[in-house]
Formats: sequence, C-alpha cells, structure tokens
Amino acid sequence: MILQIENLSIAFGRKTVLRDVSFSVAAGETLALMGPN
Repeated sequence: MILQIENLSIAFGRKTVLRDVSFSVAAGETLALMGPN
C-alpha cells in the first residue's frame, strides 16, 4: 500500500466538505476525489 487515509475531515469556514472519509491507494492505482465547483 502506498497511501492510507483514515477519518479525513475538511472544512472551509463553517462548510464541511468531507467528513470521516477513509481510503487506501495501492501501487499502480489512481484515485480522484471529484465534486461540484
């Protein structure tokens, strides 16, 4: 495993955009988090 994220939360001011996100990325895999702008 190259990358492992657990319980990631991100907020901009009072706006929470990610809450308790967990994922892992293995060698050779690609991951993208996409959403509205």
